[in-house]
Amino acid sequence: NQMLANQWTDKANIHCFNVAANLADCWKDQFNREKRHFEKGLEIANRAIAFREQLNKGDNSKSMAYWVKGKHLMSLGRYEESEAAFTSALNYDLSAANLSGDFDAPSSESTFGVVVNFGFVGLAKVRLGKGEGQSQFDKAVEIFQDWLEDETKKGDAEVGLMELEESARLN
Repeated sequence: NQMLANQWTDKANIHCFNVAANLADCWKDQFNREKRHFEKGLEIANRAIAFREQLNKGDNSKSMAYWVKGKHLMSLGRYEESEAAFTSALNYDLSAANLSGDFDAPSSESTFGVVVNFGFVGLAKVRLGKGEGQSQFDKAVEIFQDWLEDETKKGDAEVGLMELEESARLN
């Protein structure tokens, strides 16, 4: 039965994403991650991407899977591939937000995904020595800092700042 198969595939999809995300090094926890964790996280992130394609998941869901792929690539020092994965994540978020190709930078009205992925694209560019990367990263951090003042966005701001700042420190 196809419906049952899709339900089990979706459970595998969710499990893959959660494991890949937990293996990422952007969380302020006590887990000492090593190269093998990032390699396994990347492998599992690719499975999540495949599941999400197979299940015709929406753009937000695909964005999250590309984000975790980019995060593991960044942790492995594969910055060009990381930039490409984060750019895919950002493009999926822009599509989900119905923003057109004339997008320049996020604003305080942007979604969490747009802001965080804009920042991660910037961080990858910094690691590649591309000049615009730092201003892109700084813009995302600035928006999240502004969100700290808004009770409805404070939780997202704290997560976004942790992910970006911890990644900048470690990678």
